[in-house]
Amino acid sequence: MKKLLSLALLAITIVSLTACSSTSDSDKTDKGTQKVENKTKKQSKWTFDGTTFTTKQGIYTITAVKKMPSAEDGKNVIVFEFDFKNNTKKEIDMMADNNWYVYVHATQKTKNSNKSLDPGTIGLDANANSLEQAREDVMTSDSVLPGKTVQGVASYTLVNDAPVKLKFSDEGFNTIATKEYTVK
Repeated sequence: MKKLLSLALLAITIVSLTACSSTSDSDKTDKGTQKVENKTKKQSKWTFDGTTFTTKQGIYTITAVKKMPSAEDGKNVIVFEFDFKNNTKKEIDMMADNNWYVYVHATQKTKNSNKSLDPGTIGLDANANSLEQAREDVMTSDSVLPGKTVQGVASYTLVNDAPVKLKFSDEGFNTIATKEYTVK
């Protein structure tokens, strides 16, 4: 009888150890998958450091901020000139693939609220030319080759002369950073 109990206990121990070792193998696989997921998150990290906005597809470096006349009579726009570098291995369509206005939102304080600013249109000069036409064309019709840099522009129609706050967001529309710009 004691021998039967000993054999039964031994069988239970072997089954238990086998079950533990198979769990250990699946844990190793899960940990490997988690490492890949974490690396992916790190590679697609979106940041803003005060002048440089990094997305998963490229890097916007703000080079100038200025106030200009709007195409709308009596209004002005705040203009953000920037260099955009494509840091992927494929062409980036600036309008469809990495549109500034999807990830960067502008607000301005009014008497009663923070007003969201609409994308603006820069006014024309006396010869009916846009002062920023070349940069605007990049934003609406160009694609950027892998590893290359182009100059672009974004503008917002102002509601007053109060500072403009930009909110930089990632692809999940989570706020990464905000920065306030004085309208000059």
